[in-house]
Amino acid sequence: MLDGFFQWALNPTSMSAGYGIDKNYSYIEKNLRIAHELSTTELDNIVNKLKNECNKFVELQKDKHDIVKFREYVINEISTNYFDSFSKFTLKKIKKSSEQVKNFLNIYQKSQFREYECLCTQYNAIYGEDIEEEQLVRSGILKVLYFISSGNLENRHSDPIFIPFLGDIIKRTKLKKWKPDRPNVKNFINSLRQKRENFTINFLVTLMKKNLLCNYLLKGSKILSGKGITGFYSNPHSKDLDYGGISFLIKNDLFNSIKKYVEEDLREKTEKILKMLEFEIQNKSPPSNKDLIKIANLNIDEIEIYEDLLNRLPRESFQENQDIKNKASDTIRHFEEPSLYDLLTTMKYDIETARNVGKYLIDSKMINELSRVPKQITSSSIISSTEPPIIDKIICNNCKTILPDDLDSEYCPYCGSSNILKIFK
Repeated sequence: MLDGFFQWALNPTSMSAGYGIDKNYSYIEKNLRIAHELSTTELDNIVNKLKNECNKFVELQKDKHDIVKFREYVINEISTNYFDSFSKFTLKKIKKSSEQVKNFLNIYQKSQFREYECLCTQYNAIYGEDIEEEQLVRSGILKVLYFISSGNLENRHSDPIFIPFLGDIIKRTKLKKWKPDRPNVKNFINSLRQKRENFTINFLVTLMKKNLLCNYLLKGSKILSGKGITGFYSNPHSKDLDYGGISFLIKNDLFNSIKKYVEEDLREKTEKILKMLEFEIQNKSPPSNKDLIKIANLNIDEIEIYEDLLNRLPRESFQENQDIKNKASDTIRHFEEPSLYDLLTTMKYDIETARNVGKYLIDSKMINELSRVPKQITSSSIISSTEPPIIDKIICNNCKTILPDDLDSEYCPYCGSSNILKIFK
């Protein structure tokens, strides 16, 4: 009964979404059945009694905030005065649990992650397999409840929630010494490069640049798994988002390897772009797709990447980047109208820096346009700097709702969060 009350109070559906009280009973019932191994008769008696008791509070509420206050009261009461009861029960369940559950608790304890999706991603990264959610529910540490995003009845799904005092219970748990395998990070990065696993590589580069261990992935996207290194969590609780990440145990080694890869990749890209520009100078016309494959040893699926590097400047502004400002100043001292080829050869910039400098010079009105090669060679090789970004999806990172493409507000219309993410094509 205490566990049932606890889950009733942990219900994540907000007041503005109608609390979802009735919808949650079936979820509570399932959690109780799994965790307490109840018979159908026992389960029916407990859930019926729970409904009767909770309905009294619903009927007695004087205003719409009373349910929230009662939830808070129940959670606080159980977390303090009934903590020992829950702790003893949960410790017994953990003791009987599988090695997978105990490994999951080690990750919870040592990684400092508290988001369920990222913990599952960590488990997959470290062990190369998924943790079975029902095992976590059976151990008493996890409750899967019903959730409706505030103001958005279309965004309804199940929501896994850890018991609030899980950290205190783990401190009382006698977990075995944890020694997961340590993989060879360099070999993994080299294999990604050889296989041209560009999506996985770009995902890892993004993690490194943002100093993240876990990040969302749109459904349909998947990174390459590497036991002990990268992990993927196919999220059954969301129709839009999955998760990918890296093991927190190898973060420094992996990020150092990724940094070296980025440096090598940038040198390689710069060399290939130079070959393409030299072809254009010699032939007085830009290379065709077939030419790109031949002269730069590209794969067909890399053509679009190099066409973008050749023909489009970055979207972001570099007005506050002092290093780019300094390089732009040096460029103007050497050239009245610099080309991309000039920036790569005379100025010795890599392709990323060259594009950034070109964008800054245009934004600062120093030049009207940036051509691929010097204008006296061809007049039809202007690099676009005005092409507007195309939005693929807008997502609220708080309530995970896919928002309208024409959203002109800085806030989510469903939950009010300012944590809005725009994903460009």
